[in-house]
Amino acid sequence: FRSLGNQSFREAFAEEKVRQLMEELSALCKYAETQPQAAYAAYTHGFQSKWTFLQRVIPGTSALFLPLEEKIHHELLPRIIGKTANDTERAVFALPARLGGMGIQNPVEKADENYDASRSITSTLAKLIVAQEADSDLLDEAELEKSKSRVVAKKRALEKKAKQDLLKKLEPPAEVPQPTKRKKKKPPDPMTKALEVSSQKGTS
Repeated sequence: FRSLGNQSFREAFAEEKVRQLMEELSALCKYAETQPQAAYAAYTHGFQSKWTFLQRVIPGTSALFLPLEEKIHHELLPRIIGKTANDTERAVFALPARLGGMGIQNPVEKADENYDASRSITSTLAKLIVAQEADSDLLDEAELEKSKSRVVAKKRALEKKAKQDLLKKLEPPAEVPQPTKRKKKKPPDPMTKALEVSSQKGTS
């Protein structure tokens, strides 16, 4: 099913919404300077859902969210964690808490995934709307639940893969054994141990 409006209209609409989100995020960043925990809670439990909803209803918007991601990475995160986050740390913090991250997702990377998920879940309902069917009893509730389950399963799989890819990047490079020297195994990156510990059951 096609989205409402042409591409230029959708982009203009999304750009304006992103601009508004940038202003709201600026205010949140100010609070984060003195109340980082409160700002973190407000972001993950409220603000993040705003751009998530926007991505669910407009396709092809990933590039438009780059300014928002830059602000999250270079302004919000440093105020919450107390230091500048490098690219690897940014990727770690984007992971859900159950996998050792902070759940501060990257809006650029999530745009297409959020739209595809929304389209998949609402496909049954969309067919009824296109057919101008007024009888809501015709909605296949079982198929709707199956669609939701498939989307959740795919999301979890992508999150696990993202963590696995990060762990591979954090692995120390293999040393070339020297004839006269005993090969020493390099210690793992501290971030690897941190991810392992923070992913354990019951970890806050």
